[in-house]
Amino acid sequence: MRELDDFLQKIDKAKILLGNDQEREADVFETKCLPYDEAVAAGFDEVRISRLKKICIEEKKNEIFTSGVLISLIKPDNADVRYSEHGKPFFVNKSGGCIPPFFNITHSAGKVICVFSDIYDIGADFEPFGRKISSAMAKKICTDSEMSLYNNFSDTEVAENWLLRLFTRKEAVSKLFGEGILMDFRKIEADASNVITEVRSDGYLSVAYRYADSNGI
Repeated sequence: MRELDDFLQKIDKAKILLGNDQEREADVFETKCLPYDEAVAAGFDEVRISRLKKICIEEKKNEIFTSGVLISLIKPDNADVRYSEHGKPFFVNKSGGCIPPFFNITHSAGKVICVFSDIYDIGADFEPFGRKISSAMAKKICTDSEMSLYNNFSDTEVAENWLLRLFTRKEAVSKLFGEGILMDFRKIEADASNVITEVRSDGYLSVAYRYADSNGI
């Protein structure tokens, strides 16, 4: 579609290393939220079209629309989009089998990021510096030992950044398994070797990964 080709020019493209060697990497498509375009959205999958029709808040609508654009840009020819029980999207062929690329979308602070790979299933989360996580939320995120460490920080800014990084790592893991906020974050190992965190100029991008299976989730 010509419209999608036009959007492609607005996308930042990069690679992210998933380990200590060049062979473990994923692709990253990233952009600021794009304005909703009804003609382009008409080519999305039925689930996303239905969601867009129900959203009245412009900012949220643009986020969901931009996510759909990024998915459309990486979608293989003759593939369809399907969703797991809790809403994680993946691609299937005409026979219903899951096919690469395996991907995950994260959006925050007016930007949308898609991390994808032909080998690894992906969970991704981006959070901007300055996002505040309440003490009540911290108790739902942290194990007892993590909570103790958090409370022992003498510098408030250091403590808040540590907690924000911890949250993105656990959120990435929960999204990898397709559960999101339904997963008990206190049971997630934040220092797992299959989770990487990229410290950016504006926030943390964490990516969790595992070898993809035939379920795509």
